[in-house]
Formats: sequence, C-alpha cells, structure tokens
Amino acid sequence: MSKIIGFLGILSLLMYTPSAFSENSRGYEVDDYSVDTPVAQDVAVKPQKTDGGFDLYSGISILLNKISKSGSINTKSEFLDLSNDHDMKSKVDYSAYTKASKNNWFFSNDRTITIFGGVHYEVINKNQEAQKSGGFGSYTWVYDDEKASAKNLQSALEEMQELTGLKEFTNVSVPQNIRKLGYVNLKLSMAISEEATEFLMKLSRHSKFQERLLKFGVEKNKAQMIKGCLNYQTDEGTDPCVWAEENKLRSNLYHMVLLLREMDLSNQAKRFSDFAAAYSEFGSYVIRDQATFQTFLKFTKGKGIELTFDVAGENIGRVHRQIAN
Repeated sequence: MSKIIGFLGILSLLMYTPSAFSENSRGYEVDDYSVDTPVAQDVAVKPQKTDGGFDLYSGISILLNKISKSGSINTKSEFLDLSNDHDMKSKVDYSAYTKASKNNWFFSNDRTITIFGGVHYEVINKNQEAQKSGGFGSYTWVYDDEKASAKNLQSALEEMQELTGLKEFTNVSVPQNIRKLGYVNLKLSMAISEEATEFLMKLSRHSKFQERLLKFGVEKNKAQMIKGCLNYQTDEGTDPCVWAEENKLRSNLYHMVLLLREMDLSNQAKRFSDFAAAYSEFGSYVIRDQATFQTFLKFTKGKGIELTFDVAGENIGRVHRQIAN
C-alpha cells in the first residue's frame, strides 16, 4: 500500500507547462514563519475524470483546466491502489471554493484563479475496513496571461502580495526592458497538512478557542492595520479605520471557528462529504484578506504548512521557492 501523507500537493491549474527556465530554490523566512525543508507527499491512485470538470490524480493533485466563475466544486471518487495491492482502494471526498476572473480583450487573454480545496480520504481493504483516513487542504492563487506585459505582471504580483502579506517570499524583479513577455504564469500555493487540520479541529472543541484566536489575530495584525489606515485618517485619527479592520478580522475568524467545529463533528460522524464542504468554506474565510491569511499562517506555525511560489514564462527566467515547517 502506498504511503499516504496529508498533502493536497499543488493545485495545478493549467493543462500545459511553460518551457524550462533556470530555477532558483531555497529556504525563506517570512516574518516569524521560517522554515527550510520541503515536504514531499503522494498517494498512488488512478487518474479519473469527474463530473466536476477536472482530473483527480494521486495524492489528490488536481487540474482545473476550465474555471470561468466563482462557486464551489464537490466530488466523491474511489480509486484502486496501484502500488502493490489491488485489494486496497481509496475513497476520496473533495470540495473546493473557487473564484475566477478572466479578461479576453483583443490584446490580452489573462485570468486570475483562486481555489481552496478540502479533502477527506479513506484507504480501505478488501474487507471494507478502513486502514487509514485523514483530511487536509490546499490553497492556490494563479495569474495566467498568454500576452503578458511587465505592467500587468507587476500588478498581479502586487495583488497577490496584498492578499497574503507574503511580500518578501514572493518578491521578484519584473523585467521592465522587455515590452512583450509572451506567456507568463504566476502561482502561489499553500498545502495544509493533516497535522495542522487535526490541530485546529481539536482546538475548536474548547470553549475558549474562539476568544483566544480572535485575540491572537488582532495582536499579530495591529501594527499592519495601523500602517494601512494612515491614508484613511479622520478627525479621530486612524482609530475608526483600525476598528473596522479589527471587526472584519474578528468576523472572519469567528466563521472559521464555527466551520472548524462543523469539520470536527462531520469527521467524527463519518459524514466525509460534509467535512470536505466545511473545509472548503473554512478556506474561503482564510483567504479573504491579508490579516486573516497571516493569522492562519502564524497560528499554525510548526504544524505542517507548506508554501510554494512559482513564476515562469516565455521571456523570463523561472523562479521556484518553497518554505515548509
């Protein structure tokens, strides 16, 4: 039986791969979220086309080749284990929150896609007994442009950095001396391990968890909120703006805790489709803004979160970076 580790891998959103470029891979430090060792994880199962419009591969690596609007994807699949024991099979429940925008102007053909997926899997023997099971998640943000310009690439990079706060990790020098960059793909991925998933679900059982998480989030983001509110000062200074940002963060974290509890209850009741659906909805709050995303990263530090950043294109060198804890 193949070794199953909790990792959704990278949600690869393109059915084609850019040509090869020089690669740079190293460890990075992002605020106090510092890691160096990538985590490799896989599950050997047969690819299968689903009604959701994408291929579900081993380790639950997913290709969504056509996402045209925001919404959700839900699927249930079964696969034979092809590694060494054909009597073993994997049952997989997958749900994803998706958000997409596409520009098809005459001189441009670009899209930005956001996906947060939640998975539950079971490995079952010939007697229908579960040998292993677990849940994990993944987030992917992608900018894809067939006729990219330096201006558009820079704008997309800044959009992603503003959403995540990962400016140091994703900082690259966009070439200004090349008028036409041709095809460009910019991608940020986050893999959420089984360990991190279990950690959060167990904490959600405690009555003080919500209060603790809200306090943690405000403390970790207060300085950035004040800085971001400097351009929105009133006669009362930055306080009204900061209060509004704090309330927005509290609302996001509040809903995240409720969904973690739903995930935990669904998992215990073996309602795995509900678990996956709650996980993807949980993720839709994690990625709503920089403060919420950073709270999630910092709160789960040391629990098996992996970040991957890639840039590739026809006329630019390839960049590949990973951090994992």
